[in-house]
Amino acid sequence: MNVELCRKTVNFGECRFIIFDEGTFDMDEIKISFTQFMKYSFLNPNKRLQQVKEWKYTNYDDESKYDYWKRLKLGIVKFHKEGLELSFLDQIPSSVPIDHRDNYRFAVNNYKKFLKRNPKAEWFKTQKKYYHYENLHINVGPELGLRIKGVPHFIKLYCTDDGGLTQKLDRGKADLMLHLMKLAIPEQLTEDSVLALINIKNDARIMRYNSNNEYLDGNLVLNMKSFIDAWNMV
Repeated sequence: MNVELCRKTVNFGECRFIIFDEGTFDMDEIKISFTQFMKYSFLNPNKRLQQVKEWKYTNYDDESKYDYWKRLKLGIVKFHKEGLELSFLDQIPSSVPIDHRDNYRFAVNNYKKFLKRNPKAEWFKTQKKYYHYENLHINVGPELGLRIKGVPHFIKLYCTDDGGLTQKLDRGKADLMLHLMKLAIPEQLTEDSVLALINIKNDARIMRYNSNNEYLDGNLVLNMKSFIDAWNMV
């Protein structure tokens, strides 16, 4: 978005105002990941500014530095995409720092339970898209496309933000995440498509999208506005 501001000063008695006329100028574009936006949305409000400041001024050369579970997600996608043996999943924990490996093993074992319940799940290709709100651009999309019993599922792999495996995922959080994904990839969805989360911490159970919440759009906009304000503030 380009806006040009021409400044002029106007005096009214003892008060002095600076007035900007609209024109064109280059605004800073804010590009963040889905993980970052959702972490912000669910974060304690008292910690939001600190978190945004860290993201804004840290040069991340590796997304796994702010997404604890990035290697797990990449490994699961590779497993399905390339049709690898189940033993491949057991190798994923060795790719992360030692202090992460117990959590990764727990998550891998849970994902195997999902595979046992859905042995004929077939992978299909999906794409990520940017969802745009003002000058905020969120990279959104499913990690996985799986046909489960013939039905195309667009799936986010959910784990907690900090590496823990006990944070509760309630229906409101799940629907907010899936609603944003729905808004970002409408051209990929068909009438029978299902938007879903695989909750790694809870035996990799599937939580499917429930669109009955009339406040999802409003809640997303509030969080996006808040993120932009926080970004500009720090």
